[in-house]
Formats: sequence, structure tokens, C-alpha cells
Amino acid sequence: MNKCELEWHELKNEKPRIFGHYLVYFPANDKTNNGDYIDLCYWNEEKFLGGITRGADDGLKITHWMELPPMPIPMDRLDKWGIKEPEIALSIKDAIVALDKSSKLFIEVFTPIFNQFPELFNKTDEVNSKE
Repeated sequence: MNKCELEWHELKNEKPRIFGHYLVYFPANDKTNNGDYIDLCYWNEEKFLGGITRGADDGLKITHWMELPPMPIPMDRLDKWGIKEPEIALSIKDAIVALDKSSKLFIEVFTPIFNQFPELFNKTDEVNSKE
């Protein structure tokens, strides 16, 4: 099985692409008298929420985040789903994440074009009404 490669992402440069739980890093803060620490917070596609100890809801600044490793999948569940290899289950998860990313990219690219449709329809109606 392939080992999961995890890396820290700087929040100001890159945000998580899908909602879910992430490992987050809070640097030391003299105002709240805390040292550097990591926590588990929930990304709602806009911001991080919660934390196990303290965290995002306390106004502390998150500077980095990291995806969590994939959960172990019990073999009996794979058998029930008809999947023979755990790698296939992880590949399915990766495919779902890729589809989510693709759909967001599609929306970003085509929304400006779709927003022009009402104006094009109005112009078409004007041309047709003159004929």
C-alpha cells in the first residue's frame, strides 16, 4: 500500500478545496498566552471552525493546515462493498475529490459565460422582434 504523503499548506497561499476536518497549526500568541500547537478543526469551505482544545472559535490565527491521513478501512467492509483491495477504496476517494475539484473549476471558468446568457437572449429577442 502506498504511504500517504502529508504536508503543511500555508493558509494565506492555499485553502482546503473541500469541507472536512483538517490538522491546523496555531503559532504562539502572547495576547492569549498560548504556545505553538496543532489542533483539529473543521473547514466549511470558507473558514476553519472549532478545535479540540482551543482554536478558531477563540479568534486564534491559523497559519497552516494539513489533510488528515485516510482512515483505515476494515476488510469486512471492503468485502461487503465487493472491493478486494484497500488501494481501490482509496482510489475511489481520490476520484471523488478530483471530481469535486473539477466541478469547482468548471463553475469558475463558465460562470462568467453563463452570466452573459440573459443579455444575449435579450439581444436575440430584440433582433427577432424587429423582423
